[in-house]
Amino acid sequence: VMGLLGFAAFGGPNRDRFLAYVITGSVGVVVVAAGSLAAFSTVSAVAFAVIIAWSFTYAGVLRGYVGAAGSAIIMPMAIALTSPPSVAAIPDRLIGWAVGTAFATAGALLLWPVYRRSLLRTKIAAALRAESEAVRILWAPRPEVTAAEAGQAAAMVTDAIEDVRREFDGRFARPGEATARDRALIMAVDEMLRLRSLIRWARNVGTAPRSAPDFALAHTTSEMLAQCAAALESKGEAPYPSVMNTAREQHWLGVVEAANAEIAAGNAPVTEAAAAESFKIRLAALQCQMIANDIRGAVGAPADPHPEATMEGVRWRVPDHRVSPLRILVDQFTFSSPWFRTSLRAGLAVGLGILAVELLDLKHGFWVVLGTLSALRLDAVATRRTAMQAFAGTVVGFIIGVIGLTVFTGQSWPAWVALPICVFLAVYTPGAVSVWVGQAAFTLFVITLFALYEPSRYATAEVRLTDVTIGVAISAVISMLMWPRGVITMVRTRLATGLTCAADYLVAAYERASFGAVMDATADASATACAIAMERANETFDLASSQAGQKLTHVELWATVDNIANQIAYAAEIVTALARMGLFEANSQAVDDAMLASAQRIRARFQASTMDLQAIDEQTAETKASDRKLAPRSATESMKIDDGLDVVREKVLECLQGMTGDAESRSGAHATSLVWSQEWLVHASWLAGRLEFVVAPS
Repeated sequence: VMGLLGFAAFGGPNRDRFLAYVITGSVGVVVVAAGSLAAFSTVSAVAFAVIIAWSFTYAGVLRGYVGAAGSAIIMPMAIALTSPPSVAAIPDRLIGWAVGTAFATAGALLLWPVYRRSLLRTKIAAALRAESEAVRILWAPRPEVTAAEAGQAAAMVTDAIEDVRREFDGRFARPGEATARDRALIMAVDEMLRLRSLIRWARNVGTAPRSAPDFALAHTTSEMLAQCAAALESKGEAPYPSVMNTAREQHWLGVVEAANAEIAAGNAPVTEAAAAESFKIRLAALQCQMIANDIRGAVGAPADPHPEATMEGVRWRVPDHRVSPLRILVDQFTFSSPWFRTSLRAGLAVGLGILAVELLDLKHGFWVVLGTLSALRLDAVATRRTAMQAFAGTVVGFIIGVIGLTVFTGQSWPAWVALPICVFLAVYTPGAVSVWVGQAAFTLFVITLFALYEPSRYATAEVRLTDVTIGVAISAVISMLMWPRGVITMVRTRLATGLTCAADYLVAAYERASFGAVMDATADASATACAIAMERANETFDLASSQAGQKLTHVELWATVDNIANQIAYAAEIVTALARMGLFEANSQAVDDAMLASAQRIRARFQASTMDLQAIDEQTAETKASDRKLAPRSATESMKIDDGLDVVREKVLECLQGMTGDAESRSGAHATSLVWSQEWLVHASWLAGRLEFVVAPS
């Protein structure tokens, strides 16, 4: 009961919770039986401990129910391996675990049938409402919005998204990849981050003309984001992504018609400015459509009959960032992966604990492994300070427990009174109070439990003191061994690799736009390399965040770098998809050459920033986070650096001036696509400026 409710409290709908408890309980039956048999040999016991601890810790990369179940499975394994080997005792142990599973499931679903609404979902809904309001403000008619109002709207979104990230990043119990609903919710968070970046970019109030189609699409986008928030809060119907797609199609037709008219009138600069302005709301609408699709999946609604994105009725491949659980496990299965290293370290630590129990013939050997298990389930196991807190808490809990047992020798009622109190404190205090208090409460819980059902093993205080002190000492050593010294230091390297691969992918995307289908293989190879690099970078940052907790003072810096790398990869995906649709085929060679040269210059800026990134030490990162506040750079500031964007714009205008517009021509469509391919470079340049602002030497 303690393992399933204390270590693996499953959230979500009652049906999903029921299945999670039943499946975890069933896996526990197998582990208890196999562990009881493995206990007959020291070699098999140690090997079994290493394999189980490693595999369930490694599976934690999937988060959600899988991550939450890990500690609950390792706990019965520890007791089975450290109990006296006995085939006759196996049926009793299996019955005991099964009964405990039944009580835990009943307690979760019957004693508290209505599970408290996920705080993460509440914060996501609040962020969606903030983005809805920002879209409404930023794309209002120009006379109705000021620079101050635009900045306030963007700041409101930033604050709301940061609330989401604080509840999301590094949380092992957050939604994971194991269920379709959880995967959809994770994707919604990713899309919201991209929309936030776009809102930051678009917040500058200028003089560019906006059209009626822009205002109409902005209104639909704002309404859809609000509907997504309401659905997530169970206050409204699930959104239909097809509504957004219809709005985008209408916007495209309106923008193309306006571009055709301006080209016919010989107004190339007006065409370029209007299409550039339309690009931002167009991209926001695409993000909104993806969010609506994800939210629909997250609330368990039936699939939209027409969820695909189209242009002029033709379906085009929207980048799908969903990754299967198997793909995640395979991508992380390398020694360079922080998850692999941490899992291996945990497996070896538990195995060493079992070996110590066998060699020292400890009477209460479970203390060693349970001490390690307690460290495994804490968010801050990566620091020596936290390990010492865990050790100190165990000693404090032991002293209090021994005093209590000595005072109430031969009496069981005090233990019965203390048991529920100790259970509550052991579950509540680690996250709500502190590490050492939580460890002290857990120690008291175990002492009280064994004092009740096997009091004969606590015959004298001297025996208890000797055995438990040895167990605590070994647990402290193992906790030190578990400290993943490579994780924090790997953050810079992994993020730098992700940035490099994302920038390479951006260049490959413009090579595909310039040279055509002959570059498909190169673009696909860059896409694969980028996906793997970003997956490892994301997990490295997330694992470092979880293990350092609030002590990771530079978390804002790493989060910003990680987000920029993801944004560049996303831009490359969109440009590649548009190129494969043939939307850039009308470009002149001069335009293609200028855009490719600009993409290469932007890549060079990212490469320079990766060198600055690798030079940042922890003290420098903390100074940057506190002094510079990681304020975003405006698009205008970033364009002061020569990325060749002036040349691109010049060539685009020349190309536009050479077009002729009439009711029958496709000039409006080609002109709009041409300007939008230019705007992706402007956006990438802005992101390069933000990265330089964050990582450049002060």
